Amino acid sequence: EIEGVSKIKDGYNPATWMLEVTSSSQEMALGVDFADIYKNSDLFQRKQSTYCRTKHTCSWLEGHLFSTQYSTSFFTQCMACLWKQHWSYWRNPPYTAVRFLFTTFIGLMFGTMFWDLGSKV
Repeated sequence: EIEGVSKIKDGYNPATWMLEVTSSSQEMALGVDFADIYKNSDLFQRKQSTYCRTKHTCSWLEGHLFSTQYSTSFFTQCMACLWKQHWSYWRNPPYTAVRFLFTTFIGLMFGTMFWDLGSKV
């Protein structure tokens, strides 16, 4: 409904169209600020009033708030990440084998370069 914004063509992807017509270059070309237009719209006012009314009157919302910033403990998050890493390596044996060979090669290379270096101090 904003004057100057091109209409969507038949069969065109709506998400792509939205990204194109709300870009900063389009804002500059049209001389408008889409964020301000939305903040001053009736839609925004209705959403805000619905949110505020729901936030203060719904008892089910209180049970869905977390007492901490994270929903799980640090230990649980670490275990989940390690489990995912374990399965990603397990599912890709060639990658794991190459990493193992390179690590062995570099270890042998450094071992021979610095062999018996500590006794010559």
